[in-house]
Amino acid sequence: MSHGLLDALTSGGLGVAFLSPFSNERFFFSWRSISVSPLSLERLMNSRGLMVLQSEFTWVWLPSISVGLLGFILKKVLPQLKPESGRDKTGGR
Repeated sequence: MSHGLLDALTSGGLGVAFLSPFSNERFFFSWRSISVSPLSLERLMNSRGLMVLQSEFTWVWLPSISVGLLGFILKKVLPQLKPESGRDKTGGR
């Protein structure tokens, strides 16, 4: 699902067929901040290609890494915040 959403944020292509197979209409979001990537390695390895890589890093990879790290940290921290269940401090019930 995220791939379609990210494709709708790119600056090129035909748009995303969110309603397929019920409609052939294609969509873009009004805010399209991700530069579309060239389809050849040769065209990717020049100044335009570097701009595309920077755009993808800024709008795709950096937020993804941030969300992943936040999830990892919360997974480690939240279990430590749970109160002990069923026992008081003396070890009895």
